[in-house]
Amino acid sequence: MADNYTQATVIPDIPKSALTDKEWGILSASGFTLFEFGDKTVYLVVKEGFILDDDYDLDLGDVTALELFHKIIKNTDIEEIVIEGAYTCSKMRSGEFGGFVTRITKDGVESFGTSQALDRMRAGTL
Repeated sequence: MADNYTQATVIPDIPKSALTDKEWGILSASGFTLFEFGDKTVYLVVKEGFILDDDYDLDLGDVTALELFHKIIKNTDIEEIVIEGAYTCSKMRSGEFGGFVTRITKDGVESFGTSQALDRMRAGTL
């Protein structure tokens, strides 16, 4: 049996004051690991998969990680939040490796994976 993994980093570091402790807890429950630098910034990583748009209820009502990232952009000088990640597998299986990027801005969300890049290369549109 093979194990599949999704790991990622989030750029840029986020001001700690951008979210409440409960909201940081929602990001943590969504799969994001928080590394605090002093009392000012938080670096986010994903060690074993994440959920960007499923609902969590931690006494805040239904709030998603995506909605929290939009809140950060709205209430700070940050113009975009980028999640760059990799898909890996414990066995060398065809089709089990790849990567992705998700870009969150005030205007929306864009995601692009290596499979999409390959499709565009084959079509001559990349």
